[in-house]
Amino acid sequence: MGKNARKYTDKTLKRLFGLSGNICAFPGCNKILVNQFNAKDSNICHIEAANEGGERYRENMTDEERADYPNLILLCVQHHDETNDVHKYPVEALREMKLNHEADILNRTLSNNPSMLKNTINAIASINLED
Repeated sequence: MGKNARKYTDKTLKRLFGLSGNICAFPGCNKILVNQFNAKDSNICHIEAANEGGERYRENMTDEERADYPNLILLCVQHHDETNDVHKYPVEALREMKLNHEADILNRTLSNNPSMLKNTINAIASINLED
């Protein structure tokens, strides 16, 4: 395992960066991850390691699962290193960190653009769920 654990789909990358607000998910960090010049401040981090011997590695996980959105979190370089402490940052702590960060980004986005929620609800309502 691990050979294709970093083979991210475009959909996964768009979802990961979009829902993170392009900001490190570590609590209290507001580091912008990608700017117009580079992406050197961003790390796509595996919640459960990509390779055997890595932090929080789970043997029965497929490479596809390792490279998919639910197993990834965006962190700045410094916080990626810090979260390698598996005792302080077990799987559930990182999942909660990601969830809280994305909820905060969504709340900020909706506060800045309340019509976005209305537009989203209208778009969902127009989808034919029978197809």
